[in-house]
Amino acid sequence: MNIKPTVHRAWILLIAMTTVVLVAGCSSPATDPATSSSGASVTATEAPEPPATTGPAVAASGAVVSPKQGGDVRKALMDAARVRLATTSQFYVLAISSDGAWALAALRTVDGGKGSWVAFRNEIPAGWVAFWSGDVPDAGKAVKAADSRFADAVLTALDLEIDVTKPTVAEAEAAVLKLAKKAYPSIPIKSATAEGIGSDAKGQWWVQAWTDAGKAYENEQWFAYYTGTTWKLKEYGTGLERSDLPSDIEWEDVP
Repeated sequence: MNIKPTVHRAWILLIAMTTVVLVAGCSSPATDPATSSSGASVTATEAPEPPATTGPAVAASGAVVSPKQGGDVRKALMDAARVRLATTSQFYVLAISSDGAWALAALRTVDGGKGSWVAFRNEIPAGWVAFWSGDVPDAGKAVKAADSRFADAVLTALDLEIDVTKPTVAEAEAAVLKLAKKAYPSIPIKSATAEGIGSDAKGQWWVQAWTDAGKAYENEQWFAYYTGTTWKLKEYGTGLERSDLPSDIEWEDVP
């Protein structure tokens, strides 16, 4: 039997199949949706996220005011501050501002003399809650970091440069009066009036004050300093001068 034509046809078929495979292998790859025509990577555009908010819903903002002493809002804010600062003390209020939804206050405790900025929000339904506190030099920035929704109008209404670590005049006078009465328990000292307040290189606060025990007694001068936790007596006497105290104290007169 003659099989040559059959073998010839088989070789032709094999060559044809090989050609198809080679042509397919040289074809362009399918376009990758993450790749441009030049081969560069393409990042899909994402929809911008809404501004981040922190904390629960709060009441609507209104006009910026300084809550009145003895009023319901002031009382609620001070109660919230006591919870935040873990104290039962009353406060010396250095500054306070609120728009009904947000509030910020510079406070010093009457007991212990601790100073702090305290930020509040009028939460729904909890009411006024103190959510941040600190004695940092840039209170406005710290408050916005704690809750970015905090009203700028409340911040701009206050002097954010207030040093909450500095004793108030009333605080310093009360401290001197207490020290003087302890030193002279038999003398009816009625009051103490600050003449100067200063700070030294260690960050301690000093006070220069005069006490009044009535016409029967001579007024006396007192110098005391605050350690950060308590007031201590340094010197007293009518003939003392500021120059008799440590030279690193920077004094400022009390008006």
